[in-house]
Order: sequence, then structure tokens, then C-alpha cells
Amino acid sequence: VVVVSSAAHRRGRLDFTRLDRPVVGWRQELRAYADSKLANVLFARELATQLEGTGVTCYAAHPGPVNSELFLRHVPGWLRPLLRPLAWLVLRAPRGGAQTPLYCALQEGIEPLSGRYFANCHVEEVSPAARDDRAAHRLWEASKRLAGLGPGEEAEPDEEPQPEDPGAPCSLSRPHSKEPTVSEPHPSPQSSPDLSKVTHRIHVKTEPEP
Repeated sequence: VVVVSSAAHRRGRLDFTRLDRPVVGWRQELRAYADSKLANVLFARELATQLEGTGVTCYAAHPGPVNSELFLRHVPGWLRPLLRPLAWLVLRAPRGGAQTPLYCALQEGIEPLSGRYFANCHVEEVSPAARDDRAAHRLWEASKRLAGLGPGEEAEPDEEPQPEDPGAPCSLSRPHSKEPTVSEPHPSPQSSPDLSKVTHRIHVKTEPEP
């Protein structure tokens, strides 16, 4: 299972008493986006725990800044012709943005990293808020309740926010240093597998970052 997240999760903070709050104005929209990406990382973390021992793995993947219509959707129409050339220069093509989600879905040998966050085709450390196992479980239970899948646990008032630190270096070694490409025909622990297998092995949910 691949959950598409974003580096924006580092700016997120979840209020479990107001998960379904209305969002008004662009400032709240940006905050809600960051919160949702933090929720993606926490969901992947808890799902990996729930799936432990089943042989099914889960990863959170950051595609990077991608040049797509999703990026331009929030830009005023008159400004889009001016931004398109800049987007071509500084943003990734959709094909490049798909590399990390595909890596998580197809790469062999990363199963021990289930629940972790990947960017640029390797595991990366996340924000302190995204390493909170208790918050991940609370989000799981709240999601069940809001989706009508079970009673879940009642939300408790949030604790006082803790100041964020830059995060310690990843404690797990990166199993594959070579960034995979879609042109290599033969999969191996050090290369990207044949993309034709993606429909047979797993469903990849893609949602490029704006």
C-alpha cells in the first residue's frame, strides 16, 4: 500500500477534536493541506502496525514538486501563462514525480521498512509529530469513527504542542542507494523493476504535490 504524502507534513499539526472543521481562506487551506499530509504519514505508520505479520506492507511516499495541472489549479488564470515556463524549469515532470511511489510499490527488499516515509527513492526521517505512535493510533480510531466503520475512540483534548526539532538522522540504513529508472528491464534489489508489474502487484494511489 502506497500513501502519497508530502514534505509539507513537517508543517502539520492535528487537532483531534476538530478533524472535520470547515476551512475558509487560503491560509487555512494551506494549513489544512499540511495537516492532511501529516495524517497521511501517520496513517501509513499505523496501517503498517495493523498489517504486521500479514505479508502486506505500507509506505508513505513524497513525489516531490511536480509540474502538473494540480499545481496550476490554484493559480489565477491570467498568471498561468507566466508561470508555466518557470514550472517547466524548476518542477519535476509527472514521470519523475511517479518514481518514488513506484519504487515503494515495486522495489524488493524494502519490506522491513514498512510504515516509513520515502522521498527521492529512499527512506527519510519525518517530523517529530509524524513519529508519534500514539497520535497515529488516535487518528486510526478517529478515522474509523468518522467513516462509520466502528465506534473508535473518543477524541481527547490535545496536549500542549512541543517545539519541533530538526529530527535525528535516519536510524535505518538505506538499502538501495541507486535511484531506480523506468527504463531498466530486469528488477533487482539495486534497480527499478519492470513497470508492467505494477498492475499485478499493487495499486498505487498517486496525488502529486501541488
